[in-house]
Amino acid sequence: MQALCDVVPACLRNACAAAALLVLAAAQVFAAQTLPPEVTRGFAWLADRVQPDGSLADENASLATTLQARTEATFTFAQLGTAPVALLDALPIAGEETSEDVARR
Repeated sequence: MQALCDVVPACLRNACAAAALLVLAAAQVFAAQTLPPEVTRGFAWLADRVQPDGSLADENASLATTLQARTEATFTFAQLGTAPVALLDALPIAGEETSEDVARR
């Protein structure tokens, strides 16, 4: 399994590193707190969205790209617990670009 920052296009690696640091800091804050019930329910809802193949339910209907949706979900899991292995394995690999990725640069 590749590290999360290895699967993100090169132009986003610095942002990924900064986000990873924020996730680690947030994880420590969350670990020290009891989560409100609505956060716990939201986390359970997100966990239920992860499919056995690592995709997210209804991700094709989302306005976000697959990379964006799965990365945001992974960061959320990292903040509140552990990301499902299937989700981590389903993140697009580096160099896998779509015309939308190219257009966003």
